[in-house]
Amino acid sequence: MAPVVSTLRAGSGAGARSLPHRVLKQYLLLLRLYPVLTKAATSGILSAFGNLLSQIIERVRKKGRWFQNLDLTGPLRYAIFGFFFSGPLSHFLYLYLDHWIPAAIPFSGVRRLLLDRLVFAPTFLLLFFFCMNFLEDASSPGPVPLYPPRLEYIPSSSLPLGIPGFGQLLEKRRFKVNVPSVKT
Repeated sequence: MAPVVSTLRAGSGAGARSLPHRVLKQYLLLLRLYPVLTKAATSGILSAFGNLLSQIIERVRKKGRWFQNLDLTGPLRYAIFGFFFSGPLSHFLYLYLDHWIPAAIPFSGVRRLLLDRLVFAPTFLLLFFFCMNFLEDASSPGPVPLYPPRLEYIPSSSLPLGIPGFGQLLEKRRFKVNVPSVKT
């Protein structure tokens, strides 16, 4: 059973019986009883919702009708990745980090952060691209490109020193310079 991170105090006022309070209380109970399943479901739902929102924002920017031609397989792929990979993997990684670097060690928070950002984040990003490529390849009739067309929007904080050559790939794609030939 996972340790309780947050607790709700039962109040006697009308605010204690509000819908958000009851939902949060039920979520924390599920998180305490079934931590992996709850985190997996939360990750899957939020990943799918994020993909759906990104599609809507993209269509609004193109001044089209946002509700037409939405790709519903995109949120499904993200839900699969969130449920089967992101949620459980993150749960067990942070349990392992708590066990491997206990809070009593000096600078334990900094050590966990560095290990997470320098080792786990690049590995997780490669896993994400691999799984998305696999899931998109199963549903697409043609070849899937090596990298997504909107790769330049990946936050640079997710790509620290962990992936050799990946930063150069982004830089080559982002800053193509055409030098005109100079006649002497």
